[in-house]
Amino acid sequence: MWVYGGCSHLWIILSCDRLSFTQNLLISLHKFIHHNSLVDAMALSIDAMALSPNTMALSVDAMALSVETMALSVDAITLLVETMALSVDVIALLVETIALLVETIALSAETIALSADTIALSVDTIALSVDTIEL
Repeated sequence: MWVYGGCSHLWIILSCDRLSFTQNLLISLHKFIHHNSLVDAMALSIDAMALSPNTMALSVDAMALSVETMALSVDAITLLVETMALSVDVIALLVETIALLVETIALSAETIALSADTIALSVDTIALSVDTIEL
């Protein structure tokens, strides 16, 4: 004889045999648990579908942040290249400054030599003047 249990579509088969009744009860409980698992699974699926737009929005945000990070990386590389170019310019200016210092030292040496020559010529001129006066 078939009897409807009324609780979440739980079917219980009544039988005169106790073993059969226990087996049928276990089968019915298994069906009940399985049915509840399906309901839970469907609820989880609905929750997952509800979270899916949020997840996609977060993915889009993450991709946007990745693009911004790449843009910042390009900017950083550009600044690094510009800094290196400025460093090369500074080094070139330092080399020119050193060359000008060397040239200034050389000119100072020539000026000192010319001053020595001028002093020697002055001494010669004084000596000639003395000779001229004596004559």
